[in-house]
Amino acid sequence: MKLKHLAILLPLTLLLSSCGWNVKELFIRTAPVEKQVLIQVRPKPVSLNKLEDSWYVVTPETLDAFLAEVKERQGVIVFYAIVVDDYKALGFNVEEMRRYIRQQNSVIVYYEEALRQQEKKTVKKD
Repeated sequence: MKLKHLAILLPLTLLLSSCGWNVKELFIRTAPVEKQVLIQVRPKPVSLNKLEDSWYVVTPETLDAFLAEVKERQGVIVFYAIVVDDYKALGFNVEEMRRYIRQQNSVIVYYEEALRQQEKKTVKKD
């Protein structure tokens, strides 16, 4: 029984006491690090193809004139149609994209200005 206790206590003692030997004091030093953020060159604006004035509102009364005009301009009667509710949704979606792009541009301008001011301060200190 004593041998069994000794066999358990000896490795346990060695494991627990090994953490206490030769302990070095840990020294932690913190210092601010300045990171240089490069201002990226803005990409060229997207150029969109100009659409001709080819949006038509077609009603049953104007359908015959519309079909004649399309056949005269293109030679074949082919056109795309969209219902009013989907056209409204398309308009709202385009406006939402424009709002998001304007918002992102203002965020970019804000950070560019902040970085320029930060650069001016570091130049004055030097």
